[in-house]
Amino acid sequence: MEENATIIRCMHCGANGPAARYPVLNVDTQPELKARVLSNELFLMKCPKCEKLTPYAYDCTYVDAKANLVIVLRPGLKNSQFVERLNQLQQVFGSGGGRLHRVVSSPNELRELVLIHSAGLDDRAVFMCKMLMAGSLQQARVPITALYFASADLERQVLSFEFHLPNGQRMAKAMELKAYENCLEVVNQDHSLVRDAYLKLDLSWALQYMNQTAGLARELAAKRAAENNAKNESASSEQQE
Repeated sequence: MEENATIIRCMHCGANGPAARYPVLNVDTQPELKARVLSNELFLMKCPKCEKLTPYAYDCTYVDAKANLVIVLRPGLKNSQFVERLNQLQQVFGSGGGRLHRVVSSPNELRELVLIHSAGLDDRAVFMCKMLMAGSLQQARVPITALYFASADLERQVLSFEFHLPNGQRMAKAMELKAYENCLEVVNQDHSLVRDAYLKLDLSWALQYMNQTAGLARELAAKRAAENNAKNESASSEQQE
């Protein structure tokens, strides 16, 4: 990991302070980097004057070969042109290698994807659940400014999401794991996505993908309902006997 130095202006007192930038975050050769990504330590400058923290972001690539995962961070990315360009280059040079390739636009989004894959979950299915959670919060008229995956509790069979309120308060809300399993079934049955293509996952992607696969989701839901009805009828017959 090669470190590049830069200067960041403290958001609290205005003093300048040194900050490091790491172009490549290889957690295979340096496992401690994963914890530093999850704590956002790699994207915080401690002011030498007031000692308060100032967040900053920079271009970098997170690599986890064991998890077959590559995440490209491009701060402030708002359009799909960069992602399209990466996929064009990949087609030319054949650099896919069967790995999952993701693109994020902030350190918080990078942290979120690392959490998702550390939990052994499919990030596409999680973002579909995230879209469902956003809809639930909107229906309840909760004014959120941000929403992130937080954790998975397999014992309690729930996924937890963290949402931020306009006053800065952070709260959590759980969703049944069954919702994730249903979304995962859609992802596994749909073959329109190229596994090693670069993908920027966000709520816009989730909404578009869920609209695109709505027919498949209905078919799978109907199939599950039919199977449950068959099981209930069988159980009822056994009780009558």
